[in-house]
Formats: sequence, C-alpha cells, structure tokens
Amino acid sequence: MTKRFVAGVFCVLARGVWAFDLARWASTSWFFQNPMARSFVRPGSVVIYPSPGIVFGPLDDAVMGGSSQSNWLEADGTAVWSGTMVEANGGFCGARCRVLEPPLDASGYRGVRVRVRSEEALRFKFIVRDATDWNGVAWTWIFDASGDTEVELPFADATPTRFARTLPGARPLDTSTLTTVQFVFSKFEFDDGLNPTFREGPFSLEIRKVELY
Repeated sequence: MTKRFVAGVFCVLARGVWAFDLARWASTSWFFQNPMARSFVRPGSVVIYPSPGIVFGPLDDAVMGGSSQSNWLEADGTAVWSGTMVEANGGFCGARCRVLEPPLDASGYRGVRVRVRSEEALRFKFIVRDATDWNGVAWTWIFDASGDTEVELPFADATPTRFARTLPGARPLDTSTLTTVQFVFSKFEFDDGLNPTFREGPFSLEIRKVELY
C-alpha cells in the first residue's frame, strides 16, 4: 500500500465523504499508481492514440466520494469511453492515460488534434500534464463534440488549472515533457462555471485519434 493511497483515504474521509465505493477507489488508485503503471509512445511519433504502448483507464469522481462511473473499451484502433453521470459528491467522469515514460516531447508542434464522435452534443475537456505530480497543474482545453468532430487545441490556448480552478500566474506549459493526456466530462468548466451540456445519466464518446500537429 503506497503513501499516496493512504494519504488519499484520509483526504476523502477528512472531507466528510463516508459513503463511497472504497473498492472502486482502491482499484483506480492501483491502476494508475502501482510501480508498473506506465504508458509509452514511441519518441518522435506524431500519434498519441491509437498507439500500442499507451494505456488509458477511467478516472471518475469515486476518487472524491462520488458515484459516477465510466469504462474505456478499445477495438480495432478506436476507443469508446462511456459511462453514467451522477451529480452528487462529484459530477465528473474522466479517462486518463498512465504516465508516459519517457515523457512525450511535443516541443516541435503547435498543439494537439483530437478526432472523436459523439451521438449527442456534449462539452468535454481535454487535459495534458507536463509533470508526474498526481494533482499537479492540469493544462486544459474545453471543446464541443457533436457527431464526427475534429478539433485543434493549440498549446498556447491551454488553461492551467487544478481541480477545475484556474491558476493565474502559472508557469508556461513545458511541451517537451508531456506526461499524461486525459478526457473529462464534468458538471463544471472553470472556477464554478457550469457546463451547459451536463446532465445525469449515460454518455458516450468515441475516440478515434489524438495526435500532434
């Protein structure tokens, strides 16, 4: 049992959230934080996903006492991230890759291009990190998906956040050391601003490609 795991349990309990799925919380923590939990993208590759070495998993609001739940399923080079949103005690689902080792050097590129498909019009977040600190700065974009969608997310437009709160004066994003990428569907955008497409119940997003441009 890692120090992060123990610290996480006390953090959740200190917030007064007692009725949560400890088994699912522990499973999520182990998936991302066990000593072998690593992803790999070939150095110099433009394509982040699909890539044989990158491993994604759900990162839902169970980590803070919520009941939302999602799954990441892959077939034929495409992923379907789907789940059920519950607003109480969280109100978010996420899909995050294990830490990239070595970090991805994207310093020669302008941003990330995402190709997805959503059967309904929903608003998502896309996040990259440039350090291995679990709760470190999350460089975030907000994008809308409806049907077949392709969006370009310039590194220059990424918003530094932590727990959906913006961080004025944060250092610049270091694009030479990208360590994780993540999708999020959340009740909140930034600083308590609400996602106008959020609602409880099922959602689904097909992820076809994530690449540098």
